[in-house]
Formats: sequence, C-alpha cells, structure tokens
Amino acid sequence: MDNCAGSIIGTTSTVFPITTQGETLVTWIFDDGHGNQSQSVQRVYIDDTIEPQAPVLEDVLEQCSVASIDAPTALDNCAGSIVGTTSTVFPITAQGETLVTWIFDDGNGNQSQSVQRVFIDDTIAPTITCPQDIYLSACQSTASWSVPTVQDNCSGYQIIQTEGPVSGSDFAFGSTAISYQVTDAGGNTANCSFTVTRAPALTAESVNTNSELYYGYSSDQSSVFTVTPSGGKAPYAIEITMNRALKCNQVNDSGDESWVGGAGGVTINNGCLAFPSTVSGIPKSTKTISSGSYSVTVNLMDDAEITATVTDADGCVVTTSKHILADDVRCFAGNSGRAKIAICHKTGNTKNPCTSICVDDNAVAEHIAHGDFLGKCTSNCMDPNGVRIVEGAGFNVKVYPNPSNSIFNLEIENGSDAKVIIEIFDISGRRIKQLNITDTPAIAFGEEFPRGVYLVNVQQGENNKTIRVVKE
Repeated sequence: MDNCAGSIIGTTSTVFPITTQGETLVTWIFDDGHGNQSQSVQRVYIDDTIEPQAPVLEDVLEQCSVASIDAPTALDNCAGSIVGTTSTVFPITAQGETLVTWIFDDGNGNQSQSVQRVFIDDTIAPTITCPQDIYLSACQSTASWSVPTVQDNCSGYQIIQTEGPVSGSDFAFGSTAISYQVTDAGGNTANCSFTVTRAPALTAESVNTNSELYYGYSSDQSSVFTVTPSGGKAPYAIEITMNRALKCNQVNDSGDESWVGGAGGVTINNGCLAFPSTVSGIPKSTKTISSGSYSVTVNLMDDAEITATVTDADGCVVTTSKHILADDVRCFAGNSGRAKIAICHKTGNTKNPCTSICVDDNAVAEHIAHGDFLGKCTSNCMDPNGVRIVEGAGFNVKVYPNPSNSIFNLEIENGSDAKVIIEIFDISGRRIKQLNITDTPAIAFGEEFPRGVYLVNVQQGENNKTIRVVKE
C-alpha cells in the first residue's frame, strides 16, 4: 500500500513455472512511480516425495531364448510416463526362470521397481537320424560312418553313442547294433540306431575219395576231389586246378592222365594230343553255384596238388587243397590178355627179400593181403605209402536211396563172412559214427544225420570201399 498511489502490484524477474526441486527465492518489487521502491522476498519450496507408480508385469514364456523385452513404463505425479531400465543382459538363453528387475526413476530421487519373470523351457524333443545299415563282406572287417545328424528347435545339444563299437572298429561276423542318443539344452532326448552286418566267414571244405592212386590198377587209380563252399555271400565262383600239366602218352598212347569236371561246369586243358606229345595243359574246371558242392574226377600216375579257389559274390577268396600220391603201376608183359599191374613181391628170402613182378589186376588184392605193395620195390622192401587196404576185384557196396531225406540202406555184394566195419565221416573229415557188424543183410543208418555230405568207408576183411552220400 502506498500513501499516494494506493495499492501497488509487485513485479518479479523470476521465471515461471518454477520446477526446480528445493527452495527458490522470489523477489517482489513495489514501485510507486515517484522514484520510491520497496521489495519483499518470497520463498518457494518444490519437494517431490511421491515415487513413480510401478506396473505389474506379465511373465514371459519361450522355448529357447528371449532376445529382448520392450521396456515397461511407470506413471509419475511429476514426470509423467517414465521408461524403466534394467541391468539384465540380453538375450536370455539359460533354461529355467530368470528375474528381470525394471527400475523407474522420476529424476527427483524417487524410484520404484517391478520384477518380471522370464521362463525358458524347451519342451520340444530333437530329431536324430542315423546312417543307413552297413553291410561288410566276409573279408572286410572294418566299418566307418559319420556321426548322426540332429535337428532341434534350440541350439546346443550333446550326442553320445550308447551301444556298439565306435566307427573305424573291427567287427565280428554277424550283426551288431549301433545306437546313439542326443540330449538338447532342455533335457529332451531322442534315439536312433542302425546295424552293421558282416557276412559269415567264407570257408571251403575239400575232400578227395582216394589220396593214393595206382595208375593202371582200375580199382585204385581214380579220385573224386570235391569242394563245398559256405559262408560269405552266394553265389560262389569255384575254380579247381592242379599244380602241374596232365601227363599224356606215357610209355604208349593209352598212358593218359584224365581230368573230368563235374556237370554244368566249364573245363579247359584236360585233353591229350596224339602221340608223341607227352603233356597237356594245366587243367582247370570252373563253375558258379549258389549252394552244394562241385567236383572233378582224376586219374593220375604222378603226385599232384589239387587246389580249389572259391570267390564269393563280394569278391572274397578262400582256397583249399589236397595232395594226391600217385604211381604208374602198369606192366607190359604176359599173354593172359588181362591188364598187368606192377607190385613189389615179398619173397621171404633174406638174401633177396623182395622183387618187382607183374600180376593180373584180379590178383592184386591177394598179394596185398600177404604183404606185397603196389609199385616198384624200394631199397628196404617197405611200402613208401604205408599199409594200404585195397578193394577186392568183386567186392562192391551199394547205398540207397542216395540222396536221402531219412535213412540210407547199405548192401555188400561179393563180400565175405568177416566182420564189417563202417566208418562215416562228415565233409570236414571228422568221424561221426562207427558201426561194427557181424551179420551183413541190408544195413540202415543216417536217420539222425543233419543235412550235408558224408563219406561212408566200408571195410570187410581185406576189402575196402568208400562211397559219398548226401542227406537232404
């Protein structure tokens, strides 16, 4: 109030609005227009004591990760809408629960916060794909493969092998299971497996019906060499050959060794040219079979090694051999019209204990029974091939039916009253049965035998016969 001007309105240089927190002094000037002034100081206090209103936040649910979250806002009485901040590092990839704390600061020293829960829960199982089944031939032992392929919705998984040898291992014959398991970051698992199959061991069993031949003696100059492959992978390509050429035209033009391949095969170099040629080529018989056996029949006058080479469908190879001793025991003397056989005759004379003679072929068995032996005499008058049992001229054995799916019947023709010894061998040469029989009607055997090829050796006194039988 002024004495002259009356009521005077104060003025101030303070800028409004005042928003600065704390105390602000506002100076008011009163001027009466006549050069007289007065002032008043007014104190203004700005003090925000109300924190921002923090929101309630929803949980975040994901399978693999959370790359980011839009920052939430809070409403403040002074600052209005405030954007929250957090110290959490993104992306969030850890499986399970993660707490994200959002801070709302109004700039006036007031803060509030909201906690948001983030759940990473991988519930989807991965898929795993194993390699295809692996086949190994009989002659291939090692198998290698790549690690199974995995697909998963989230990154990070572990593969372990749970069954079988590792890649690059040697495998036994037969089938082996290989298994894998994958576990992802969420603990979900999946499995796969495959099989490594190695073909059975390729084997070839060979037998020959006579390992000591005497060329010229018709009852004891031939042998049947038979090979039976098994295992590996059929069909089998069989090649049977000898370690030397066939002898031809030895002494005369009828002195020919022979080689006859089995039915259905192909044989080469088994023919003799006309005299004076003395050798042929090295014989060879071949045939491809899926089962069973293949044979060649030989008449030899000199030692030989017969070898069968078996190659299966995978190219695996196995060989088997038999050595045959052979002598040319022909004689070219006498007027009986019968073939003559050279034997070493024991004289019983201490000065000249043995001498080489020629006898009719039907007299050989009797001489052998008295200690003589086929072929030329040796310096010590002993058989270089050991004691032999030679078939009598009329002795014969029949086995029927052959092949058989039940029993075999055996009959002896032109035998004697002596005890009959029957020995039966399997294809590997193992004796599986022996019969000692004093009465010789039809003899039955083999009902219990499994399928296969067998050799039946029948001995009665000095007589001997070997027959090949097949059980179906």
